[in-house]
Amino acid sequence: MAFLTRDWAKYIGDSLPFHFDASSEDITGLLYKIKYLDKIGDSLKNILIVSDPAVYMGAGNEGRFGFNEYYKINGTSAFKFHFTFFKGFYTDFFYLSYIDYSVFKKYRAYMGMTIPNDMAQYTFDSITNDFTLFKRIRVISKDSEAFYSNKAAFYDRIDTTVSVHWACIDNSCMEMLREIRNIFQKHNTKYKIIISPDYSQQYFNKTDLKNLQLLFGENNVYDFSGKNSFTNNKGNFYDNIHYKPEIGRLILERIYLNKYSAKS
Repeated sequence: MAFLTRDWAKYIGDSLPFHFDASSEDITGLLYKIKYLDKIGDSLKNILIVSDPAVYMGAGNEGRFGFNEYYKINGTSAFKFHFTFFKGFYTDFFYLSYIDYSVFKKYRAYMGMTIPNDMAQYTFDSITNDFTLFKRIRVISKDSEAFYSNKAAFYDRIDTTVSVHWACIDNSCMEMLREIRNIFQKHNTKYKIIISPDYSQQYFNKTDLKNLQLLFGENNVYDFSGKNSFTNNKGNFYDNIHYKPEIGRLILERIYLNKYSAKS
């Protein structure tokens, strides 16, 4: 969500890009969408892939209620797709929480995780599909000190600790990445792959990074993980997962204006 279409547009010469986002996306979902765009004849002129280690770990979300890929994208049947959501609607009394919240617009403890207690914070652009945490922006503006003192969201990090994520690009993942690369080559796509900055300051695995660089080219893969100017300041994050659009804009500037350094 840190990368807004209006910020990306000025670098690619396209006045209306589309943000093809998904919650907890993995490599399978990413491949499905790229194959779908190829199938329907999209030109695929420019692609920006924003990723972290979880993207390359495999198909963990396929078929799950709330994460199920649209049937025209993943190639399953319309019945299977809608039946997954039908079952989910009546599982753990989700439908009661949904009706209650729809009518009264109030979160109640019994809703648990079925309805987020900060539902009103999200905003979507119905044209570009950009997604923002509107409520958090207002809360930070009102009292940033209180917001960032929340240890649950912003735990203390040990400055001397160096943590590296385990290698997660296995043979199956490599095959899917090759399919993606081949589609890019078919369309002469201009693409960039970003490894996101993370609040934990954990470094992306060097073996995985090398595999991505070998497949897609060193000049197309940008690693912003670990300890750097983006992750050192917790004020650059909305929580310990999501960083702000200001950081997205700086990253776009670095990768498109040749200001990137492996030591960023």
